Amino acid sequence: MHNNSGVESHCSECSIVWFEWQNRAVEREKEKWVEYNEGIVNNFKSFDQIFKQ
Repeated sequence: MHNNSGVESHCSECSIVWFEWQNRAVEREKEKWVEYNEGIVNNFKSFDQIFKQ
């Protein structure tokens, strides 16, 4: 095990894949929150329009 360059190479590849997966998971969560918040804003606009009549 004195020469473990294969292991180091493999681990560095895994960490790149892991960070890409994490970044995509964060992006998906952000998209969900944007959609959720847009829904809340639209509901308030509808609510406001009902009471302005």
